[in-house]
Amino acid sequence: MNRSLILRLGWVGLGLLVILWLAVEIPKLEIGTLFAVVLVGGCLLGVLAVRFILPRIGDAVGAFFYSSGEIAGPESSSKAAARMAQGDFTGAIAEFETMLASNPGDTLAISEIAKLLAEKLDDPQKAAAFLETQISSRSWSEEDGAFLLFRLADVHEQALHDFDGALEVLGRVISQFPNTRHSANAHHRVHEIQQARSQAMNHQRPSSKGDA
Repeated sequence: MNRSLILRLGWVGLGLLVILWLAVEIPKLEIGTLFAVVLVGGCLLGVLAVRFILPRIGDAVGAFFYSSGEIAGPESSSKAAARMAQGDFTGAIAEFETMLASNPGDTLAISEIAKLLAEKLDDPQKAAAFLETQISSRSWSEEDGAFLLFRLADVHEQALHDFDGALEVLGRVISQFPNTRHSANAHHRVHEIQQARSQAMNHQRPSSKGDA
């Protein structure tokens, strides 16, 4: 039998014996002794939790966030994160491209590539073109299609400072996904960008007053 399994069974058996003993003896104990028993029992339960329960919970959480039916898994994602931590943004893009090659519908990889191009490599034009290519490359679900269009609007507004381009993209969200929360969010963003455009135009407008 596997040694690890034997140890686990031994710990579980010990825990059960302690619980049974406590069930029988606790009513007979004095307050001071009861406090000591509770303290020791709590420590034992803590050891069991750290040794067996928490690792299982950690595995379950990791499986929930990282495991899927996709070919590209946490290894590719972790490699990209490591590249970014090292400041190797070109290498990080290459890792995300590997993920995208394995799963062309990976919107996270698409979004991260565009973000790195626009923010880290100072090439927002390439980021916008990349997003446009990905958006037109396939038929996206409502959630994924809206997500990518909003990312494209962000690039136009924040990286290119192209308010008209951002408004055009948001107009596509409104027309493609009418009567949805995506359309409502796009209407809200349109209002915000129109205000930002007006403020930018006011700052650029020369003063009409002459010098005193």
